Amino acid sequence: MSMEKITAAITGEARRETERILSEARQTAETIRAEARQTAERMRRKAEKDGAAEEKKIISRRDAAADIDSRKMLLMAKRELMDRCFNEALQAFASMEQDDYLAFLAGMVERTGLSHGEIILSARDHAAFGAQLLEALNRDDGQFTLAEEDGAFAAGLILRAGEVYFNGTVESCIDDARESMAMEIADILFE
Repeated sequence: MSMEKITAAITGEARRETERILSEARQTAETIRAEARQTAERMRRKAEKDGAAEEKKIISRRDAAADIDSRKMLLMAKRELMDRCFNEALQAFASMEQDDYLAFLAGMVERTGLSHGEIILSARDHAAFGAQLLEALNRDDGQFTLAEEDGAFAAGLILRAGEVYFNGTVESCIDDARESMAMEIADILFE
């Protein structure tokens, strides 16, 4: 499955999920507003007895509080949706075709510029294709070895070359992307 198809599938699912979550958030926000209006009405009646000036202050504070609460809920829903998008991206990497995934890992190592080092893979990747990855990396005079210990991560790799460590775990890549692409993704999801 190509990255474009994966991206399109994730984006489509994310948009559907966005609409669902936003719809729930709007309904919840409307419920909060309705309750706030009822509370404000009760307080307004009490305030009529206490004076018109005090009434306006109380209603204004209640409306502001309800508005803040509804905005917080909407923001939490948006954050949850963005977290889901990034988790789905992680799952997409984990379910890539083996040849595409091997090419991705080999390309990541090549981009470091290193020609030697110890490769740490997850237990799943180590067993599934560790030897194939080493063969691909060592094909052109590379001097890579496979670590005996497995990494505690879902996908990707860690390259250790002396004192140099390159964290190429998919989790790390996604965390980096989360920081650099958060606004762009929010624009796409919530346009």
